Amino acid sequence: GAAVRPRQQEFDALFPELAGERLVEDYACALQLAIRYQGRMYVSRNYASFYSTIFGVTKRVLKLSRVVSIERKVSAFLLPDTIEVVYAPPRAAKFETLLFSSVLLRDAAYWTLVHVLHLYRKRHRVARVGGVPVKRLPKV
Repeated sequence: GAAVRPRQQEFDALFPELAGERLVEDYACALQLAIRYQGRMYVSRNYASFYSTIFGVTKRVLKLSRVVSIERKVSAFLLPDTIEVVYAPPRAAKFETLLFSSVLLRDAAYWTLVHVLHLYRKRHRVARVGGVPVKRLPKV
């Protein structure tokens, strides 16, 4: 709809390498690396992406085909505001984890990710990631 259009244009400008990718939803959150980078998570049909301009540009693009699991977590302050995404980087020997914290609408973001990942896996018949069977997703 018309309300989504400005966010789609923003997504297209921030992630030109994902040209033609349709934005499903976006959420304010922080990506926990060495420090917390406040920004936005963008969920599209084939990717979960993050963009921040705190301390320069921090950008992550995660292809859904690489996602092993998505789980809701509590933060260090025992707040239910964190989403953990475990993924298999291309050509890497072990899985890595992205922690999205301070997710204001954590449950909505979690279920959007689960739903989009479920549809992706069904569309592409994904059963294994990095040689390991994917973790079963909760029912949407």
